[in-house]
Amino acid sequence: MGTGLEIALIATALVGTGASIDASKQSARRQKRATEINSNIQQGTEREKTQQTLREKNIRKARILASAENTGTTGSSGLIGAIGGLETRTESNAAFNRSQTLANIEIGNLNQQAADASTRANTAGAVASLSFTAANFAAGSAKPNTPAPSSNT
Repeated sequence: MGTGLEIALIATALVGTGASIDASKQSARRQKRATEINSNIQQGTEREKTQQTLREKNIRKARILASAENTGTTGSSGLIGAIGGLETRTESNAAFNRSQTLANIEIGNLNQQAADASTRANTAGAVASLSFTAANFAAGSAKPNTPAPSSNT
């Protein structure tokens, strides 16, 4: 059995390791929540951009139709081409915005996975350090007591 000091040091190492593990887990939970919030914000921003783009498209389309009506070119190939181009440009912009949002969300997810891996590594390191400390204490207390060398020679 170890001395009181050795037991106290092992207990301190246990408490410190436990606190370190808990702090790492709490940090990982907070990082994960931050990633979720960021993802939700990005999706909301993307929806707002899409709605704004559709509003602008509808305004442009109404102007094109009004102009065609005023000039007597309703149903012309120019009108059809203008509206088709407007639709294509709008859908292309919406697709690009969506791809950017998805890419940003994926980057956030990958960063979260990296943080989770780091937390697991820190936890494993804390446990390994504790094990090493305990092994050193055990090895130190297992040494036979040898008398101190005498100075009477």
